[in-house]
Amino acid sequence: MLHVSPQGGQARRTSRWTGWIASSMVLCACIAPIAHAQQTAPTLAQADALARDGKHLEAAGRYEQLARRGFMNWDAATALLAAREYVMGGDVKDAQRLLDKARSRVRSDDERALLAEVAARIALARGDATGAAGILRALPQPWPTASAPELLALRGQAEIATGDALGGVRTFDERAALLASPAARTANDRLLFDHLLQHPPGPVTAPDVRAASADGSNYRPSRRQAATMLHRQRPWLRGWLSIQGTRARLSSPMRARLNRVSRRSAADP
Repeated sequence: MLHVSPQGGQARRTSRWTGWIASSMVLCACIAPIAHAQQTAPTLAQADALARDGKHLEAAGRYEQLARRGFMNWDAATALLAAREYVMGGDVKDAQRLLDKARSRVRSDDERALLAEVAARIALARGDATGAAGILRALPQPWPTASAPELLALRGQAEIATGDALGGVRTFDERAALLASPAARTANDRLLFDHLLQHPPGPVTAPDVRAASADGSNYRPSRRQAATMLHRQRPWLRGWLSIQGTRARLSSPMRARLNRVSRRSAADP
């Protein structure tokens, strides 16, 4: 007759339970880092939120992590989003680095528009307004609806910076037609006015200076002179916009809004 020791059976059962517990602990130890990595990995929504909050360099880092697709492989659209945030955060070198990675990988019209936007931003950051204007003029139209307002703002900025003030005014007028809300259109006009203040159109004639001038000749004011005239006297820029409105073929609503914006600017301290 076969006899089985109760103590031996209990030992085997204890051994099996111990092995199962040890295996479970090892499995948990392997899974925990993976779960933690998944929880801490950046998401597109997180990067978008950082960008909206103006935390451009943080957003750029998140986008760059998301843009990597394995060894020597990149997602073009996400890499361009990273490049845009880098340049908006003042890091032109990293913006150029990611632009170069994405350049040969763009496929869609949206990606080409984003590529042009980033390239224009980099050119403007480097003081090359002519290059920025050329990049945007070379982008085939029609532009993607979502990208058009930003592209037009950059083109208008570049045109004004190169001395083509009327071209810039027309571009901002074109942009205003794409904006849905009155607040957005007012912000557009304020942006135009600010760019004109930074790069005063010339030659212009200011009544107070003409009266003091022997020959009444036109002149191009310095930025400081322009700011002084804008804030403390009847703004010469407002008069320039009024006179040039017909030449620029501005829409009547645009001229009315610019008149209001310039009056508010004149009242600013």
